[in-house]
Amino acid sequence: MGDFFKGWRRKIGCVTLVMSLVFMMGWIRSHGLRDSVFFPTGKITESCVFSGEGFVGWANVLVNNPAYQPKVHWAFGGPPNVSHTLNQPSVRIKWNWCGVFAYDFYTIGEASWILPYWFIVCPLTVLSAFLLLPKRKKSPPKKLTEPIPTEGA
Repeated sequence: MGDFFKGWRRKIGCVTLVMSLVFMMGWIRSHGLRDSVFFPTGKITESCVFSGEGFVGWANVLVNNPAYQPKVHWAFGGPPNVSHTLNQPSVRIKWNWCGVFAYDFYTIGEASWILPYWFIVCPLTVLSAFLLLPKRKKSPPKKLTEPIPTEGA
């Protein structure tokens, strides 16, 4: 077992595999629940990291409440409503590339980035497989054992 973790490839491979599994669990959870963590980024703004409907995302929100007290708060286990949010008339999708997109609410001053979980899980899994699976060893070239031609024959 000690020989398995010699070298940096195996150590980094195990870390990327664990990261891939954590994101996979988040992916599965996001299909049934929406989780959000909010943290203040200014006097009237806060950022939010959220997960729902197979997506993970980040949003920067302008808070229009004069009684707002900046503090970290979270909401775990709500209904997943990412696609419902994107179908609202106040949403403007800025760009979309392979399911990774940025949008903003032009009525309330929110800007967001959304990434599908597969966009994170698949590369991490491939990278961990590349780092953990052993390289194929090249076999030494075989010596040719042909009979030496004799003279005069």
